[in-house]
Amino acid sequence: MKKSIFTVVVLSLSLILQGCSHRPLPFKPESVIDKGVYQEIEECTAPEACLQIFIMYEEFMCSHTALRLQIGEQDSLFWDPAGGYGRRSSVKAIRKNDLVVSPVPTVNEYIQFPKENATDAIEFFEFHISAERADELMKRLRGDLVDKLEGKFITTTTGMFCSDAVSRFLERFASHYLPVKKTFLPHNFAKQLYVIPPDRIIIFEEDNKGGYTLSEPLN
Repeated sequence: MKKSIFTVVVLSLSLILQGCSHRPLPFKPESVIDKGVYQEIEECTAPEACLQIFIMYEEFMCSHTALRLQIGEQDSLFWDPAGGYGRRSSVKAIRKNDLVVSPVPTVNEYIQFPKENATDAIEFFEFHISAERADELMKRLRGDLVDKLEGKFITTTTGMFCSDAVSRFLERFASHYLPVKKTFLPHNFAKQLYVIPPDRIIIFEEDNKGGYTLSEPLN
């Protein structure tokens, strides 16, 4: 019986990994505007608040998903489910239940971090939402807002389930304005996000000098 369970687990993981084996940025739009070599980007372009999602890729597979919220200059939150920011890198940060709480990384600080982890490309998706909606999402992630029936949303995430966690959270609490469905693989999550569509998309791709080049989809 144990051998059968082990076989099923191994086969399942094999299928999952095969599904994620692909070139970086499989859904990158054909028409993009080249923005040249990476320079710091604006942290949030919304009048009130931003919901930002990062999808990372290594050479042959999608590798990670993270979420960031920012309300003007007042408050920000970074959720790095099963990620390594502040844990296994030169970056020093305090984490609590997979939330990076001190200091909360800016967009540009986080864009620089994956270079330590062989990240070949990043898709950055930004959605403009109201401050009220952003505040509600922050409270749910911090555990300050709890459903009476379903309880507190658990932000601590098992390895490999980063995209599942972020997409499940958004499907549960933001689907009325962000039509997202739970998905396991980060590149499939990116496919959904392109369709919504975001208010801002920036694509970071590794250049031959160890940095990034930037591009944006042509509207």
